[in-house]
Amino acid sequence: MEQEMLTAMENLFAQAQQKVAEFGKDTYEQSFHDFLEKNAELWKTMTAPCASSGEEDGIRQKCEEIAKALAGEADKKRSVEKKKSKRDRMQLEYNLFMVSYVLPAIKEYYKEQVGPLKQVDVLTEAICREWAKYPSGGHIEAADYESIKGGFKTKLCFVTTAVCTGLHKSQDCEEIVLMKKYRDDY
Repeated sequence: MEQEMLTAMENLFAQAQQKVAEFGKDTYEQSFHDFLEKNAELWKTMTAPCASSGEEDGIRQKCEEIAKALAGEADKKRSVEKKKSKRDRMQLEYNLFMVSYVLPAIKEYYKEQVGPLKQVDVLTEAICREWAKYPSGGHIEAADYESIKGGFKTKLCFVTTAVCTGLHKSQDCEEIVLMKKYRDDY
């Protein structure tokens, strides 16, 4: 893995706290576009294998390497924290950052610069699989920018929507009840 890409990935997670704070109905659109533009070189480097005409196995392998590096950077930053409560908070923050900024930015960049999203899904799916393997990860799924932006127009809670859609659960499932209890009591 190129040192330049690893440094860019490290810098990416330094933006997480600010971007998560800007994740709101009135701020997300501008925040997302600023993030997309600021990190355009990283998106270009990360999505390059998806745009190549190489062998499918080679493309998949390169995407997996990128996914491992990205998940590894998050895990490295999280593991520096000594307090478990701070590590847990970082995990939640990074998960939200990944699903609301990083994965949609990869898809949006690719769509704008290259074309159809099908090829970039190889990369985003690899990232989601690798993310789940690391202690700082968890189950995440890639959405596109338009879907997330559109979620602010509905009356549903974005967490409820993510859990219900991503995990194919009902709105009164155990996961939602637990998250609402945490939200209300903590």
